[in-house]
Amino acid sequence: MVVLERTGTRAYPFADITQLATTLGQTLAVINCWCPDVARDRLDADHRGHPHPAGSRTFSLYQQLEQSADPITVPALRLRTDTAADEPLDVALGYLEQLDTLRSEAAAR
Repeated sequence: MVVLERTGTRAYPFADITQLATTLGQTLAVINCWCPDVARDRLDADHRGHPHPAGSRTFSLYQQLEQSADPITVPALRLRTDTAADEPLDVALGYLEQLDTLRSEAAAR
């Protein structure tokens, strides 16, 4: 299992982790988490109360980066995380179980 905590706005990290998964003989499982309202609240609060060293770190920049992001070209679960605490976990675990089942079926052939 490889956990990569990045914004994922560019294609090269996905190429790197795809290569790593292949080298390790592992199934690549990408879970693209997003929470627009929480991101806005956090960024706005940071901007108002505790200036971040990157002064341009605003919700407007977040939106610009999201709109200009390279598309994710590998299979991925897009998971909204601003829901009930157990819901994203249940969805993510279900996705991982599904991938594991598919991998086992492919290996059996």
